[in-house]
Amino acid sequence: KSENIANFIEKNINQFEDLIIKSEHKKVFEVFQKGHLATNYEEDLLSVLKGINTTDSSEIKGSIGILRIIFQEIVKKIIETDRISKELPKSLSDKCKSGNLPIPEILDFLNGTPEYSNQFNCTTTEYFSNSHNLLSKFGFWKVCSEIAHGGKSGNRKIKYIPTKYTLPILINILMDFMIWFGGFMDKYKDKV
Repeated sequence: KSENIANFIEKNINQFEDLIIKSEHKKVFEVFQKGHLATNYEEDLLSVLKGINTTDSSEIKGSIGILRIIFQEIVKKIIETDRISKELPKSLSDKCKSGNLPIPEILDFLNGTPEYSNQFNCTTTEYFSNSHNLLSKFGFWKVCSEIAHGGKSGNRKIKYIPTKYTLPILINILMDFMIWFGGFMDKYKDKV
C-alpha cells in the first residue's frame, strides 16, 4: 500500500515541471526564496530552463535576451549593497546613477583589473572567483549582448550565430553566478 502512495506522489510531482526544475537547481532558486531577486525573474528563468534544448534560433535569441536582463538585475543588486557602493570610484558610481549600467566597467571593477587594482582579490569567493571571468565583457555579457542585439555594429564583419549549445552554456554560467550572488547577498544585503 505504501508503494502505491509513493507511486501516486511521484506521478503527481513529475507532472509539475516547475517543481522539478526548482528541485534540480535548488541553490539557484534559493536566491528568489530569500528575496534577493524579484519573483518575475524567477518566472523568466523557469521559462528559459523549460526551453533549454530548443534548436529554434528565435527562441534561443529570446531566451538569451532574458538571461541578459536577469544578469543585469543581479549586477545592479550587487552594486546597490552598501559594501560595494561605498567602494565604487566616483566616476563609475556616476555612470551607474545615469540609468544605463556600464556592465563591462562594473565587471572590471569587481574582478580587480589593473584600472581598479586596489579593490578586490578576485581569487577569493569574497567578490568574484576566477571562474567569474566568464562573465567579463568578453564572455557572458559580450555573447548575450551580441545575440540579443543582433550584432548591429557596422564595424563587425562576423556576427555571433548561436547554436543549440549556446543557450545551455549561458544558462549554466548565469546559474553558477547566481549561487555566488546568493551567498554574497546573504552576507552583505542588509549590512551598512
